Amino acid sequence: MAGHHTAEHKLEFIQALRGIAALLVVFYHGVGYQPQAKESGIEHVIFMAGASGVDLFFMISGFIMVYATRHAAGGLDESAVFLIKRVARVFPVYLVATALYVPMMLAMGHYVGHVDIMTEPSQIIRSMLMIPTNFGSMGPYFGGSVLHVGWTINYEIYFYALFALSMVFGRLRWVALAGIALLLLVLLPMMVSRPSFDAYIDYGFNGPLNFATNPMLWEFFIGVVIGRIYLSGFQISKVSAGVLTVIAVALLVWFLVMQVSPKLGLTGWALPYALLLFVLTVGSRTMDLRWPPALVWTGNVSYSLYLVHPFVIHPAYQLLWGDATAEYMNNVWYMLVLAALSLGLAAISHRYLENGLSEWVRHRALALYARLRPRTVPSTLAPDR
Repeated sequence: MAGHHTAEHKLEFIQALRGIAALLVVFYHGVGYQPQAKESGIEHVIFMAGASGVDLFFMISGFIMVYATRHAAGGLDESAVFLIKRVARVFPVYLVATALYVPMMLAMGHYVGHVDIMTEPSQIIRSMLMIPTNFGSMGPYFGGSVLHVGWTINYEIYFYALFALSMVFGRLRWVALAGIALLLLVLLPMMVSRPSFDAYIDYGFNGPLNFATNPMLWEFFIGVVIGRIYLSGFQISKVSAGVLTVIAVALLVWFLVMQVSPKLGLTGWALPYALLLFVLTVGSRTMDLRWPPALVWTGNVSYSLYLVHPFVIHPAYQLLWGDATAEYMNNVWYMLVLAALSLGLAAISHRYLENGLSEWVRHRALALYARLRPRTVPSTLAPDR
């Protein structure tokens, strides 16, 4: 039990990083609505780079998939249980959030005189099912989603499916996953063009293959590689870990502040985040990483925070912005207030949707699968928080 506690403590930094990633996205959207954001000081430049939190999220997701299945031997049953757990964790909260967001935005649009979301029924349905709304449009967004952060959840679900597929191959699952990465990100692009790391590339498939081969997927696979290295027991000295952590943080700050390559993907912000995640995971074996409990808690509610912050930020600007309020709203402090309100709403969502609805769906889905498959449902999959 003590060893388990130590292992969980050492991975608190993952939750803290999740919290940081979610806050970065919140700050990005909060400042992004301010008309004079880019001309209002260095703090705005930093917060406008908050979109980079998506890159960090994707790599953490790849790492967590490896860590959560560290005891799994693979096979059809464990693959199915893995996918049930992941979909049950992500889909119910997202579905409820989208279902509430649409009428809120329509009502608000009627009040202010213009609707700021997609209104086509097909777009709303595709968004709710976590399917890109336009495979033929520019990556990595592919038309986005009604709940505008939803385009990233589309990638999450897609990666879960690929990871589950690799688990079917049992002991060869890592070979299978490498083969999937090679097929999607190298071989298929070679049929029409030259493989790229640029998430904004258009290979010209004009269909689902545009999404299926988008280089944003590299970030999940990077997280998988880091996870495998971590579980291998590889470690570096405490001094080396400390020095490399300082270098990784400095490189990341330089990328963000100097706007070295201000875009998503491996040709943008992802590389310094990849270095930082690698150093922290490997370094956690020798460094005693202590993180503020509040930041770890933010990581615990990060999924809800990611989904519900538009419910706070979008109305706050669309309904309240005006000549009399612009002076008070066009600054970082107002955005911080919105972030605090978003955290409060995220806590409610985490309590009643993630720990309530999602857990209920998870238990029911696993019970149904157990009845359909008379053999024992695998219990080797670690808790997937």
